[in-house]
Amino acid sequence: KYSRLFAYLTKTRMIDACIVTKMLADNKIYQDKNGNVVFVGYDEKSEPKFACVRGTNTDKVFKGDCDGSDKRYAFSVEGSNTSKLYVFEAPIDLLSHATMANRYTKNNNAWTLHTRLCLAGTSDVALEHYLKTHSNIKELHFCLDNDDAGQSAAKKHCEKYTSLGYKTINHCPKHNDMNDDLVAYSTGEPPPKKTAAYIMHR
Repeated sequence: KYSRLFAYLTKTRMIDACIVTKMLADNKIYQDKNGNVVFVGYDEKSEPKFACVRGTNTDKVFKGDCDGSDKRYAFSVEGSNTSKLYVFEAPIDLLSHATMANRYTKNNNAWTLHTRLCLAGTSDVALEHYLKTHSNIKELHFCLDNDDAGQSAAKKHCEKYTSLGYKTINHCPKHNDMNDDLVAYSTGEPPPKKTAAYIMHR
């Protein structure tokens, strides 16, 4: 039922199977009829408001937000620590960071400590909304991509949210993004070059 999703996330992207299983159980991810992974974001009433697709065919990469998606409700995962928020561009980077927590600590539950939010890009629309509805967050950890767009956005967001009274920290990935860091850490080798992505909407 979820074979392509599972193979793609755990083998190609090296995300922990226990995290993938939990995301499936919570209806935060599913496999569509074409075998792609769909990541779902929910509003305060637990209604799905956002979805983005990631192709599982490693030869022909494509990704995009589904039509009608509300970026304010981008993919997120609540942790037990609700005063710190880790912020990513894409769901796979979010889940990669969660996996790194497990690998570093050799504890399959380590990932459940931190609260994580994906921006579905570099705009802070999702972050602004999340902070409005989660007033206990005091600290923002930006883990955006290690490229011009990601790091200029991280710098801008750090300045903006510092001025609003938050403690902000920029964690720039060693490689291009958090998933590349996970793959390199897991294999001991540089991550493979990514092919160009086809952006789609549906």
